[in-house]
Amino acid sequence: MAELTRKAFYDLAVQCRDLAQELARHDQDQVDVALCRRFNEWLPQILAYDPLRAALPNLTPARPLTRWMLFSAITLASLVLALIFREFLGRLFLFAMVSAVTLTAITLFLLPVRFYGTTVALIEGKVLRVVNVMEAMLLEEKMGFTEAAFFVVKDNLSAARAELRQQIHLAQRW
Repeated sequence: MAELTRKAFYDLAVQCRDLAQELARHDQDQVDVALCRRFNEWLPQILAYDPLRAALPNLTPARPLTRWMLFSAITLASLVLALIFREFLGRLFLFAMVSAVTLTAITLFLLPVRFYGTTVALIEGKVLRVVNVMEAMLLEEKMGFTEAAFFVVKDNLSAARAELRQQIHLAQRW
């Protein structure tokens, strides 16, 4: 894996701050496919460095599944099954299938989104874990920053942590 240099650490701190500010602009309780994909593209950059990979072994990619995607897949699958089996099983089977799809759709709308997709609030929690690990590494002075660079990185990480904690707190209150 790659060695975590001062330049890479500085760039990751800036990316954390930018991602935290981007996440704050979105609805916390919904799955945003673009943000999930952005996080999933950013995650290998984080895990490419040995110290971060060792400190974040359970950090998983985001699941960009939205309610309409699941509903569309269920509807499409039921239509295909209905077309395939309509002559073999008759009207009773079609009625049972329509009933099952309707009940599944109702259940899908009653389930919280976080059961099948990664909400913006969950992505914020994952980014907050990265920020906390990076801040701990910075305070242990493993990176050997100059005083000015140390405070710039610390400000970036502190801004990201404050933004993420505020958004997570607001998401939990409502």
